[in-house]
Amino acid sequence: MHETNLIIEKIIDIGPVIIIPSILFLISLINIKNIFKNFLYNLYILIGLIGLSITITLFLKFFSPLINLIISISGKEFKITDIGWSMSYKIITSSPITIYIIITIFVINIIMLFTRLTRTINIDIWNIWVFLLFGALIYSITESKWFSTLLTGILFVLALVLSDIFAPYLEKFYKLKGISNAQSQLVNWTIFIFLINFIINKVFILNFNKIKRIKLFNNYTNTKKINWYYYIKLNLKNSIFSENIFNGFIIGFIIGIIIKYKTIGTSTNSDILYAVKNGVYLSAIFILIPTFGN
Repeated sequence: MHETNLIIEKIIDIGPVIIIPSILFLISLINIKNIFKNFLYNLYILIGLIGLSITITLFLKFFSPLINLIISISGKEFKITDIGWSMSYKIITSSPITIYIIITIFVINIIMLFTRLTRTINIDIWNIWVFLLFGALIYSITESKWFSTLLTGILFVLALVLSDIFAPYLEKFYKLKGISNAQSQLVNWTIFIFLINFIINKVFILNFNKIKRIKLFNNYTNTKKINWYYYIKLNLKNSIFSENIFNGFIIGFIIGIIIKYKTIGTSTNSDILYAVKNGVYLSAIFILIPTFGN
């Protein structure tokens, strides 16, 4: 068991940027006629993941000064630190049921595919760490391998079912065919998201689609009376205020002013310059982070 966990640890150490394109390329070898094209497409995926990783790092680095400021002015002493993935990594690689969960997940996916209970193939090998962590935590509480594996299997089945249900919405938003998301940390939240969306759709003032359909805005020039509130709201959506680059600059500038609030009166020029630089920095991040759909 120790040797198995050691192998898993080495695979995790490689990281998702290499693992995901490699798995996709191996799967693409089924189509032998287009090996070069498949390799080229996976190379683009690799470059995209590297770019996304760099952008997320920049994003986290950007907010560090603001987080430190909030902590310093809160007057509280924080004794517990969330060290994120590194602790999850240790839990997964030291758990005695990790290999059982990996086997269970793959077997469940294959059985559900052959029995047509799902149309999703979970090839995102990296992100099964969420299921591994879930199982490891259950095992630490119950000390039962079979029960922990069973609960993890149920969670995986739920993720596959939800990924099938919400796949059409994902395809429509990203304008890509044949995609779904079977990762529990994301797809399980869709139930709550649809509930919130349902509430928003019922509240007229929040539902922009209903506002957009009003005949008043389709031909407002021929209408004597205009509802200025909705007219302004409609035009704001199609103005500079709807652009990520502009919003990023404004938010970044305001954050820069907040960070320098103590010295803004004594070193105004340098602090304003810092805020402008902050705005440019965040607007660049907003553009680099991929956004699809309307």
